[in-house]
Amino acid sequence: MRGKRRNDERIKENKASIGSNPSYLWRSIYASRPILLHGCRKRVGDGSTISIWRDPWLLDPNEPHIQTKIIDGLDQAVVADLIDGGKWNEALIRCLFNQRDVGLILEIPLPLSVYEDDWFWFLNKKGEYVVKEGYRVSLDMGFEEAGVIGVSWDRLWKIQVLAKVKFMVWRILRCLPCKVNLLRRHVEADE
Repeated sequence: MRGKRRNDERIKENKASIGSNPSYLWRSIYASRPILLHGCRKRVGDGSTISIWRDPWLLDPNEPHIQTKIIDGLDQAVVADLIDGGKWNEALIRCLFNQRDVGLILEIPLPLSVYEDDWFWFLNKKGEYVVKEGYRVSLDMGFEEAGVIGVSWDRLWKIQVLAKVKFMVWRILRCLPCKVNLLRRHVEADE
C-alpha cells in the first residue's frame, strides 16, 4: 500500500528525469513518457488520491484535466471532496466548475463499493496498456516510427517477396549505424 501511494505521488509530480548518464533502455522508456501521459488516466474510486486540478481524471479523450481555473483555497482539494454518500455532490460541482467540466464529472460512474483510486489506460476498454495502441498513439503524435528518414515501411511490407527477406531488409534498415539511427540512440555522429 505504501509503495503504491509513493508511486502515485511520483507520477503525479512527474519528477522522473533523464539523468546524467542514462542507459539506452532508460532513454527509450523516458522517450515514451508523452505517449503514456496521453493515454493514462486516474480511475475514481474513493477519490482520496486524485487532485481535482492536477491529475488527468476526466474521460475526455483530448483533455482529461479540469479546465476551470483553480479556486483560491481549493488548490489541494481532492475528488473525494466532490463525493457525498457515494454519489456526486451535484450542487457543489455545478457551483465550482464550468459547464464542460460539470458534464464530464457527472458522466464518471462512481463504484458501488469503496475502491482505491487507480491508474488505467484510457484507450483500451479493459484499461490495460497494449503495445499496439501505444504504437498508434506514437504515430498520431508524430513520433518517427523507425528512425530512418525517407523509408516507407508500408511499401516494404507490400513487396512481393518472401516474408523472411522483408524482415531482413527491415532489420538492416532499422539497425544500420547510419547517422539518423546513431542520433536516435544518442550516439554522437560526425558529419
